[in-house]
Amino acid sequence: MFLTKTLAIGLLTAPALATAAPPPATTSPKALTPFVASADPFAMQVQRSQAWLAFPGTNVGGWLLELRLPTNVFLLPNPIEAVVVFKNVSSAPLRLYLSTPGLPYMFSTSVFDAASKPVPMDDKERDHLEDGHAELGMFRDVPAGTSLGFSCELQHLYRFSRPGAYKLLATARWLPNRHWMPGPAPTPAATAPGAFTLLASKPATTSTNR
Repeated sequence: MFLTKTLAIGLLTAPALATAAPPPATTSPKALTPFVASADPFAMQVQRSQAWLAFPGTNVGGWLLELRLPTNVFLLPNPIEAVVVFKNVSSAPLRLYLSTPGLPYMFSTSVFDAASKPVPMDDKERDHLEDGHAELGMFRDVPAGTSLGFSCELQHLYRFSRPGAYKLLATARWLPNRHWMPGPAPTPAATAPGAFTLLASKPATTSTNR
């Protein structure tokens, strides 16, 4: 009789034990790594130049073109880097066709001296830009308020022969909008102007012992 009651109690309590809820987790879930920081080189260019001097340009088709420089004074012959930023300032996602390098496939640049004369581009670099091919070509939906950046180094492109004040102009090669298609630059195209000064490198001084 005692054995029968024990088996009956065991059979009644077995389902309850099998369906009992697992104990609550004692560790918090691991934080996800932001996509921008791990896999998006264009967004990383925007982050890297966040504290640089910003020269906002025109807004065309919901896109604002912005030129960024790390400083407005450069020392010859040190690097002269600029980042051109495409920012979606509309209230909806916009589609952008990405090509690398950004110059000349996403934008073009022009440099002018203090007399407003264009600084000539290096012949070899011009041929390379005209005869080169894009390394990447893809459509991308860019959320509202999101920016993508493209870096270029001007000292490789232009023949800066003397110090002085210079103006830089970046121009979007195509009008980026929701129905973007390749084609010639529209009028007006999105542009972003900037300015910087070049200083001559000081010759090394040697001390003489008398």
